[in-house]
Amino acid sequence: MKCFAVTIVLCLLSVVWVTGNQAQASPIRFDLFNDSHFNSSHDSLEFNRSGIGVRVFAFDEDGRQSVTIRKTGLGVTSSGDSNKVLDGSGRTESLHFLFTDAVWLREVVFESVDDDGFTLSVDGVGDYGMLNLPTDGIADLELLGSRFGFGVTKKGDDYRIKSMLVELAAVPTPEPATWLLLGSGLAGVWFYRRRA
Repeated sequence: MKCFAVTIVLCLLSVVWVTGNQAQASPIRFDLFNDSHFNSSHDSLEFNRSGIGVRVFAFDEDGRQSVTIRKTGLGVTSSGDSNKVLDGSGRTESLHFLFTDAVWLREVVFESVDDDGFTLSVDGVGDYGMLNLPTDGIADLELLGSRFGFGVTKKGDDYRIKSMLVELAAVPTPEPATWLLLGSGLAGVWFYRRRA
């Protein structure tokens, strides 16, 4: 009877160990503005939060451009375009976010929203079409990927991207010690039942 109780305890411990070691992803907010780099332009920008990194690039019809960071968010600096927002006046501009890992894009906060629209691509595959920016500037999304591209839908669109809320796309990986503990508990139950 004592052996059976020990076996049951081992089985329960292994189940608790397996469920307790599953990765619990928590949302991570990337604030895409920085007072120390107020009103500056860069070839690319990098942000890191909680072990996840993202690099931001800007493009227009002529190719790669500069990413502009302001107190109100990220925009694009194209030649001949002085407003430093993501817009369609002159050349059609886009911002591209390349994450170090696959993430769930949960939310994007836009700045300077005034009847604007945007296009969105995920992992370089197609467009999600023309989406209207919400009046409060917050778009709730459920998209999985590691590359996200934001563009404009018409000449009158102009906005900045202020922040993103992402969640690491966890891939559960079984640990050998966990499975060994579970297997030994099941073997103990089998051995005990066979002796009885």
